[in-house]
Amino acid sequence: MDAPLLQSLRDIGMTEKEARIYLALLELGEGTATSIAKKAELKRPIVYVTLEKLHKQGYVSPTGQAKIQRFTAADPLQIFNSEQTRLTNLKYMLPLLRSLYSKPNYKPRFNYYEGKEAILTVYGEISRYPKAFFISSIDRLNTFVPEEVKRWEKGYTVDTKHHKSMHILTDTPADRAFAKSIVAMHQQVRLFPKGTDINMDFSIYGNKVAITSIGDPLFIIVIESQELANSMVVLFMVLWQSARK
Repeated sequence: MDAPLLQSLRDIGMTEKEARIYLALLELGEGTATSIAKKAELKRPIVYVTLEKLHKQGYVSPTGQAKIQRFTAADPLQIFNSEQTRLTNLKYMLPLLRSLYSKPNYKPRFNYYEGKEAILTVYGEISRYPKAFFISSIDRLNTFVPEEVKRWEKGYTVDTKHHKSMHILTDTPADRAFAKSIVAMHQQVRLFPKGTDINMDFSIYGNKVAITSIGDPLFIIVIESQELANSMVVLFMVLWQSARK
């Protein structure tokens, strides 16, 4: 396979296996797991698992209703547009990040955690705060940490007075179902426009901001800075005003 193309796909966040499978499908046009495995030089069980991940990310799609499932690759322009969206999001956050960089005497605390158990531990900490602000995709969280979503719903049900948080979610059936289950429990929810995809989960609580990668690999970065947390709340409220009830 073309090494520069593989590297380009890895540079935007794909794993080696994801990149090989996506390129194989581009060359094939359409293929079964068997033909993709042969083209990508990967074992078929790995291809099945990776195709499922790529499908959730919107990079491949199943075609037709044949007995043997076939797949096709998404238009590369879709990947470009996705990266453009991420760069736009970074552009809006850049002033906040630079405000921290310009203060040499002030050093916020950064903590990096990898793996499901570490993420669940941080989310457990967030649930103990009386109020938090979330920008997320329940659809994606259900894929990687479904037990945490269930724990949130149970926590809101048991203690409706303690948790009074605000959530901006993607507009998917899973997110809508979650929203309906928590709005009666003193939670405020609004939705992004249809088609908006969120690959990161943002949580603002106390003097901390947690940024979780909802994908493979799973990791979370926790930044402890009151100034950053305050600024992120302001940014959250701007998004809140433009989000749909």
